[in-house]
Amino acid sequence: MPPVRERTSKDWQGYVIIVDHPRSEIAKKMGIHANGKFALRVR
Repeated sequence: MPPVRERTSKDWQGYVIIVDHPRSEIAKKMGIHANGKFALRVR
């Protein structure tokens, strides 16, 4: 997942921090291929 380079939503709820994406089951389920902070729910 490439880093976001445009304006992001201010209306979100919850986030997950991925620190080791190759070993993370959550990252695999979410389709995340990079470390970082990711919103869980965006409106």
